[in-house]
Amino acid sequence: MPANETPANRIEQYSSGNLWFIVNGYGGDSIYCLTTADVWEKYMATNVGVPGLADLDIAAHPNGDVLFGLLYGHGLARFRRGSAWVR
Repeated sequence: MPANETPANRIEQYSSGNLWFIVNGYGGDSIYCLTTADVWEKYMATNVGVPGLADLDIAAHPNGDVLFGLLYGHGLARFRRGSAWVR
């Protein structure tokens, strides 16, 4: 779960019911997912191997993937549940 008073730059809910939070700033650059099972998941560039992961844009693909526009010109990253992150 994000630390208290950590601002979320974007919050999106997708058809799966999961809530995605993009948190940039105050040393808390991460992406969080609150699943429908009420479990918080935290993703950072250091633990998923995607540079620029603390990003600015988020979009859902019809197949359930979640796409992220990465910082610093690193392009796009794709999250697919049960699979690795792909850049």
